[in-house]
Amino acid sequence: GKEGAFRFFLSGNELTVSNLSNHSKNYYFYLVQYGKDGEPCNLYVKHAQDLYTNSEMSPCAYVVRFDLEEPA
Repeated sequence: GKEGAFRFFLSGNELTVSNLSNHSKNYYFYLVQYGKDGEPCNLYVKHAQDLYTNSEMSPCAYVVRFDLEEPA
């Protein structure tokens, strides 16, 4: 559901590419669910457009720009 128990992090680039007309029909996410033992227990294949329609998305990242100066 929209409040969902599951989440993953999507980059701005992935979102842009998955929405391009030449990619949107064939863009899928392969989501691995891990058990309490840390081992994979399920694999879900989700079409990006279907996932976007049935989920809630919120921005969660920042661009950090800085000049890298070498230590003296």
